[in-house]
This record gives sequence, structure tokens and C-alpha cells, in this order.
Amino acid sequence: MTQPCDFTALESRRLIGTKVLSPVELLESCIACIEAMNPAVNAIVADCYERARREARVAEEAVIRGRELGPLHGLPCAIKDLNRTAGLVTAYGSQIYKNPRR
Repeated sequence: MTQPCDFTALESRRLIGTKVLSPVELLESCIACIEAMNPAVNAIVADCYERARREARVAEEAVIRGRELGPLHGLPCAIKDLNRTAGLVTAYGSQIYKNPRR
């Protein structure tokens, strides 16, 4: 059975824009996929799921209200661990930086 996380970005964005797919539903599908696969591949080293959920709800509200939507509106994304991200530990792909001194 096809899950929302299986759609391409283009298809997901089209479905969000036509109110067929909720940004919240898409995010939850992506989180479920990450949690199922990540123990084997360790691709996601830090997460901010609660922040992503808040942002998905805001995106969903914009869709419901009929606001103008940007081309990536409602699409979840992952940030490579080589880029500093507010609120997350950036380890630059190394265990040395995983637990920074505070």
C-alpha cells in the first residue's frame, strides 16, 4: 500500500495544494518511515520532530485558509549534519562533535 512518504515531492506538493494531502499527514508518514528504517541505516542522527509537527500544523492551517502557498509548502525536509541548524547538535558526521561541551 502506498504511503504519503512514498510520493514524490512534486506529487506531495500537488496533493497538499489541492487539499487532498495534509502536511501533518505527510510529516507523520515520513517520521514513521524514518523510525522504521533509521536503526539499520543511521541516516538521521538528530531529529526535531516536535518542531516539525508545529510547523506542519502551521502549514496545514495556511492551506485550510486558502493562503498563497510557496512551491515547497508543507514538504518536510532533512538537513545534512554538515550544516548548523538552530536547536540541534551539529556533529559534522563525527562522533567527536556529537556531545559538545556546554
